[in-house]
Amino acid sequence: MITSSLIHAIKGRLVQNLDPLSVILFGGLAKNPREACEKIEMLVVVNDSHVLSPVRPMNRISIVLELFRHRSFGMDVLVMTEREIQSLRQKNEGEWNLILEIMEEGKVLYDRAREVPHY
Repeated sequence: MITSSLIHAIKGRLVQNLDPLSVILFGGLAKNPREACEKIEMLVVVNDSHVLSPVRPMNRISIVLELFRHRSFGMDVLVMTEREIQSLRQKNEGEWNLILEIMEEGKVLYDRAREVPHY
């Protein structure tokens, strides 16, 4: 079963290992957290100089999923750079785009800009 503590732990591992700009939950869990869902869907946004930046987007998925190789739940994760998201925003002319929908309607689990520094 996917619980809020599991989601929190996944977010923590992503933040610790990837140092992202943000982590956004999307899909069924973001829209209705009380409904039973079979998988966790997240978008991880990294800066343009991140080590994953030059990696093809499809290959980023398998790299990140390797952090959770022994999981007992379904997981979809997308990894996009700031530049890629900005490019989607500029090119989008009112047509639907999954990433832009996630950015607008997803539940932000982590936003580096809003985190309080720990000393």
